[in-house]
Amino acid sequence: MKKWLLLLLIAGSVGWAETWRFGNDVLEVSVDAVSGRYVVIDKRINCRWEQGGEQAATRQSLQLVRMASGDELAQAPKLSIKNTAHGDARNVGGAADSLAEFQLGWTAETLFMNIAVSDEVFKPAGGDDDKQQADSVEFWLDEAQCTLYPQPDAAKLVRGDRTVVTEATVTATEVAGGYVVKLAVPLQALGIAVDDDKAQTLMFSLGVDDADDEKGRQVQIYYPEDRQHSKLESFQPLALVTAASTTAESEVKDAFQNVTRLKDGNGIEYLWEQSGRPAVLVRSEVIGDTPELRLSVTALESAAEFKGEYPDIVGFKVPGEYGGMATADGSAGHLYPLREEPFMRPRLSMAADLPFIGMVDKIFGHGYGLFVDSPDDAALLMRKVTDGEATTRVPQVHWLPTMQTFGKDSRVYCFYFVAEGSYVAVAKAWRARAAAKGYIVTLKEKARHNPNVLKLMGASDIWGGNSIYFARNAKALGIDKLLINGDCPPADMAEMAAMGYLPGRCDSYSDLWQDSDNIDPRSAALPEHAVKHANGEAMTGGATFDRSQVSLKRCTALMLDAAKKAVPPDLAKYPYEARFLDVITAEGLYECYDPEHPMTRSDKRRYSEGICAYFGDWGEGNLNLVAGGEHGKWWCAKYLHYLEGMQSGGHSYYSWPADYLRRPKNKEDDPSNPDKPSTRFELYEKYGVGPYYRIPLWDLVFHDCIVTTWYRGDTTDYLLEAAPELTPRKDLFNILYVTMPIF
Repeated sequence: MKKWLLLLLIAGSVGWAETWRFGNDVLEVSVDAVSGRYVVIDKRINCRWEQGGEQAATRQSLQLVRMASGDELAQAPKLSIKNTAHGDARNVGGAADSLAEFQLGWTAETLFMNIAVSDEVFKPAGGDDDKQQADSVEFWLDEAQCTLYPQPDAAKLVRGDRTVVTEATVTATEVAGGYVVKLAVPLQALGIAVDDDKAQTLMFSLGVDDADDEKGRQVQIYYPEDRQHSKLESFQPLALVTAASTTAESEVKDAFQNVTRLKDGNGIEYLWEQSGRPAVLVRSEVIGDTPELRLSVTALESAAEFKGEYPDIVGFKVPGEYGGMATADGSAGHLYPLREEPFMRPRLSMAADLPFIGMVDKIFGHGYGLFVDSPDDAALLMRKVTDGEATTRVPQVHWLPTMQTFGKDSRVYCFYFVAEGSYVAVAKAWRARAAAKGYIVTLKEKARHNPNVLKLMGASDIWGGNSIYFARNAKALGIDKLLINGDCPPADMAEMAAMGYLPGRCDSYSDLWQDSDNIDPRSAALPEHAVKHANGEAMTGGATFDRSQVSLKRCTALMLDAAKKAVPPDLAKYPYEARFLDVITAEGLYECYDPEHPMTRSDKRRYSEGICAYFGDWGEGNLNLVAGGEHGKWWCAKYLHYLEGMQSGGHSYYSWPADYLRRPKNKEDDPSNPDKPSTRFELYEKYGVGPYYRIPLWDLVFHDCIVTTWYRGDTTDYLLEAAPELTPRKDLFNILYVTMPIF
């Protein structure tokens, strides 16, 4: 065996797993510090909860001894990738259609790789093709991702930011039954620096994308086989050494280190170091005698630069065919079957309508809620894992940077287990948490401070009826309660109010259309008042339908000041009793890097709460109006009284430009592209107003706190021309949910 060829198992002496146990009268928790795996037993029903995904064995380093030249690579051992369905693979064909072998080696200055792929249909990525829509090879070295585009005579290596690695030499050749790619790339071009006196350990992974038709990727296979997306500790440790060694220089450490038991005995604390990510201290504990397993994650160096995402532990699998995920995903709620593919929500922001999901058995009712108590800088990935002969999904929290650091505050979330009651029990448990933090304020309590709130009860939400003639006719027809939006003369507005109606108007402070020293809902000094990205560029906002005009996004830190300048003079002239806040409670959270008004995502949420309180709360200095918002988030229900959009099924399911109030003429019509028939209407019928998937998750938490209705681009009667049969169904949903229609 030549000196460069050494595939050693360097794990050293692997002892028995170090298992830590803690619990209470409800839960028993076991943590294997070596593998980083959790097991929870719910004692009430003797249910064992295991994390999703395969338990990865302690990784043993793959040593690559430096070669004298690239010619020696031909004699290197061949590593194989098996035919394995993974990720969003739609179909795995025969064994010959998803296999690969590769060889790795390095010299003092260059990394070499040869890979031979078995592929019945060669459809290579080339030019600027999306790598996932054609055949390609991806590999990772720590955080760095590169893609090999195997176009013969035009092969190239492309970084994750889509820049070409011009220093690389890449050849691609189509052969019988597949293709071969050969790569030689300077280590420096990959950001790798090797010390002759010390082994350099990198976390390595390789993936092959296989696309046999125009529908995009059918299969993706990985090395190592149990590699997990964005989880570096599941990659293969690759030790670049100058000479063969039999010592454990690059032995992979236990997943959880320095484990200690908490003083009260209800949990443990440990150090968690994921390669390429901030080292964190994790506190894992059960809370009192409740069914809650809480995890708090704190960075050891809170101000250190942190980019990308920090994946936390994988959640617990709901086994069997009846598993479902309950979520308010831009809607009142959906219950998605965990085995259904394609899975409609593979990623969710936790800065969402409700910062939790329910993972439940739809038949037996047990499960758990994943409650994110630090939701502003968090996302949730629903990872695809095996479940017997099938696949299912399990959640995994991903922490986002705050101003490009992990931040000094602990990131907190929990698994709250329910023995029965399914998503209803999960919703009730989260409501109790919200109440403890002061976020449950009922309409009854709000009406004590503003009796006009009672005018909402039984009302319809009306746009385009802002004339006294409409109001008088409605009253003559026996309609006693309406929320009428829009400008009209002050005397007419006062008459509407005397009839028992709520006169209101829409305000939008998010989009700045005019550069002006005068501050109002549409104007301010630009770009000074705009949100700034980290690179200093101003963030764009809404646009006209033809995109002839694009606004800039006003920083939320400056919105309250704008409202206080604009609204009191308006109210002095017009006796509005209601006010609708556009955008603020619909958009996600983002950061602002302007040094004059810097803003974290948490700051944005707090500023947004402040403007909602100004319009709807009865505290000193506030307007105490009947206040509404677009769509809605959990933090606004404390202050507002109604929401437009929560009843709708989510923007991603519309087939028409709902934002611009363009009605489709039929189910195939897309007014934004009238020459191309749309096939997306079936998504709206299935998920938007389909009774199989819809659940009232939002209403289970906030029904007595805030009134909801449909989106203005999806009103009760919006589809009378395209799908008249859906209007009665919407009426039935309003009756079932006890919510407000909108016209």
